[in-house]
Amino acid sequence: MTGRLAAGLSADVLVVNGDPLTELSALRKPLLVLAQGVVASRAHGALTSTSPLVEPFSIKVVDLDHGPFRYMCVLSTLVYRKREVPMSEPAAQRVPRRRAETRRRLLEAALPVFAEEGFGKSTVEQVCERAGYTRGAFYSNFASLDELFLAMWEHRSAEMIAAVREKFDGLGEIELPDVRSVVEFVLPAIPVDDAWFRVSAEFTAHALRNPGLRRVMTAREEAIADALLPLVVQLLARAGRTVPDRAALAQALVAMHDGTSAQCLMDPDNPRVWERRSELCERVVLAYTEELA
Repeated sequence: MTGRLAAGLSADVLVVNGDPLTELSALRKPLLVLAQGVVASRAHGALTSTSPLVEPFSIKVVDLDHGPFRYMCVLSTLVYRKREVPMSEPAAQRVPRRRAETRRRLLEAALPVFAEEGFGKSTVEQVCERAGYTRGAFYSNFASLDELFLAMWEHRSAEMIAAVREKFDGLGEIELPDVRSVVEFVLPAIPVDDAWFRVSAEFTAHALRNPGLRRVMTAREEAIADALLPLVVQLLARAGRTVPDRAALAQALVAMHDGTSAQCLMDPDNPRVWERRSELCERVVLAYTEELA
């Protein structure tokens, strides 16, 4: 992003992926300019916390003229702001619980809306209607539908990783004599879901048109691989295999999963399609591993 804003608009915080010094004249008294998560310019105010740009993040800026505000920014120049109001201790405890429930219901509503309408045609209003909330409730939790999808993806990924770890922890002394047995042990824990596949495929196409979002998705996929690969490596060691290039194996397995998921969903009642998925996974693992010496 270059920092260009539509005529008549202004922002307090500008988040850029490129040169922070270009086209900043569109901003009216910017408090802060971030480039790749690093402070590039500050007109006034005090920065109290930041997080890397590759994740949705919250920055708290103290505006010396108007008191503390919280700015929610997710890979765009769009900024939502609310004044922080001191509250009693009981109220402070109730708000996080209520906020967590609101967030949970919005996340649950998002997938059926995206799957039915298509991500590109879905609106904030449709998600809110399904969840039973107003636009205000949405924007107090998410800055955009992009951020909502990323949060949904993070939640589903955490559930998948937990399922694989649970299977791994319950393995005990079960023998895994070869790669095929490892594949048959792990693959059932990796879901092939029609609604999620349609939505994630559409969002991937959307991200390909947005360099910043593309980087976020790449980082998320790498994080998922980093969480799963150590477990897979340990299982393969039981089968007498070692992994010389973990990143290459992870990339190949992702490609296998995405491609065979489409085939399985196209012909879900054909058992041979599912068998070929397992066979291809086995061949991929054999191609990217070696026998232990």
